[in-house]
Amino acid sequence: MEIFEFYFNPGKKTDTKYETFCFAPTNKKEEKSGHLFLAGEIKNYLPKNRYFLSEIAKIIKKHYYKNSDNSLTSEPRVSGAKMERKANPQGQTSLTIGLEKTNEFLQEQIKKNNVDWLGNFNFVALSLTPTFSLNFTKTGDFKILLLKQGQIYNIGRTFDSYQENSLSFFQNIANGKLNEDDKILILDEEIFNIFENENIFSELALASKDEIKKILKQKRKFLKKAFGFCLLIIASSMTRQYQNKSWRWINPRRKKVLISILILIILLFLGYLLFKK
Repeated sequence: MEIFEFYFNPGKKTDTKYETFCFAPTNKKEEKSGHLFLAGEIKNYLPKNRYFLSEIAKIIKKHYYKNSDNSLTSEPRVSGAKMERKANPQGQTSLTIGLEKTNEFLQEQIKKNNVDWLGNFNFVALSLTPTFSLNFTKTGDFKILLLKQGQIYNIGRTFDSYQENSLSFFQNIANGKLNEDDKILILDEEIFNIFENENIFSELALASKDEIKKILKQKRKFLKKAFGFCLLIIASSMTRQYQNKSWRWINPRRKKVLISILILIILLFLGYLLFKK
C-alpha cells in the first residue's frame, strides 16, 4: 500500500483534536489481515480526553490482528459507486470484533459520565487486505471517497443516514474489492469541502503517486488557512508510507512569529556565550 498522511495547520484549533493511525502486519500470521487505517476527531475537545482517540485505535488494532483468522473468506464485490453492504454478523470479520469492543468502551465512558465527546465524535475504521478486499465503517461526518479509473465515488455516504446513539456507534461494515492503483481518501468535512470546491478530487483521481504532492502544493493558497487532515491510500503490492511530519502546513503569520522567536533564542544564546567569557 502507498500511504500519504496530510495534516493541515495542526494546532490551529485548540478545541479540536484529530489523529490518524496506520498499522501494518508485523508477522506472518497477521499478513492476510493486511493494513488497518483509523482516523478520529473530537470537537470541543477537553484535555481529560487527550488519550481518547489513541485508546480506541489501540482497541481496534489489538482485536483486528488478534483475530486475523476470522477474516472474510469470500471476496465481496464492488460495481461502480455501489458497494455491497452487509449486516454486521458477530465475529464474521476481525474488524467487526474490534468495533464491538470499541462500542463497549464507548458505553463504559458514558456510564462513567464522560460524555463531553458525545455529538463531537467522528471516526473511520478501514482495513485493506493484500488481495485488496476492503472493509470500512464510520460514525460522524468524516468522508470516505474511492477514486477509481478517474471516477470519484463517495462510498462513505452509505453511513451518513445512521444516527449516533449510546448503544452502538459502529453498527455495520461495508465491503468491497479494489484493483491495483485504486485510491481511497479519508477526510474531515472542512478539507473535503475545499477539495471539492477547488476540483482537487478530479485531479487526484487522474494523478500518479508521484504527482500527488505536486497537486497539493499548487493548491497551497486554498489550504494554507485550512484546518484538518487527509489520509490517502493507494492499493498497491508495495508498502510505503509518506509521513505527515513534512506536510504540516503553517499559517504564514505563525511562521513569521516562529522565525522571530528562533532568532531571539539564538541572539540570547550568543549573548550568554559572550558574557560568559
